[in-house]
Amino acid sequence: MSAATSITDSIDQTQQNNRWISDNMQGLREEYGGEYIAVRGSDVVAHNESGDDILGELEDIGAEFSKVTITFVHEPGHKLIR
Repeated sequence: MSAATSITDSIDQTQQNNRWISDNMQGLREEYGGEYIAVRGSDVVAHNESGDDILGELEDIGAEFSKVTITFVHEPGHKLIR
């Protein structure tokens, strides 16, 4: 696999992860509100209240960091001011 293909695959995976997170945010807030989640495809592969600890969890399961998206999930009812 060439470097360009690898980068393109990582970008595609990130877009898929972000799309899934956006489409499922309501349920994610109910289940993981106040936590960081790590998503690959349509799966939450790790979650934790600590950003540092979630990285350790990903290392423990041997996740490929280039294929995982980590984001913080706010609790239900949390309002963001823009």
